[in-house]
Amino acid sequence: MKNQHIGAIVPSLGIGFTEMIRVGRNQQKTTRIIAGSFEAFIGAHYLERGLESTRRMIMRLIGDDIAAFSPGDNYKKILQEELQATLGTLPVYVLHEKKGPDHRPEFVYRVLIGRRVAGEGKGRNKAEATQNAALDALRARGSLS
Repeated sequence: MKNQHIGAIVPSLGIGFTEMIRVGRNQQKTTRIIAGSFEAFIGAHYLERGLESTRRMIMRLIGDDIAAFSPGDNYKKILQEELQATLGTLPVYVLHEKKGPDHRPEFVYRVLIGRRVAGEGKGRNKAEATQNAALDALRARGSLS
């Protein structure tokens, strides 16, 4: 699972984990910080209690999320394969806008099919924004619901 998935799951567990994380005065508890803290917690638990106890804890806390996680949600790959099969072309991702402060930027990418804008996506980095653009394009094409 990626940091963005873990960082989104952990706050919803209702165990008060995110409240225990301390950050600097001008810093926010981003999904990256939450995920990194949770990873450190799991590592400390493993060192203290061992593999089996750690496995049980992980499965109790996020087992359902792990089971539901689909690494196949690579929308860029899905879009590329679909376009190659149907049109014999590849999508092109272009940066449309970058805004926000340097420590917390927001990127807006557009995906082009030929010369037409087929989708647009926002994200905290290029990878997230281009995945969201591909997802938008797939939905516009009726490939995903």
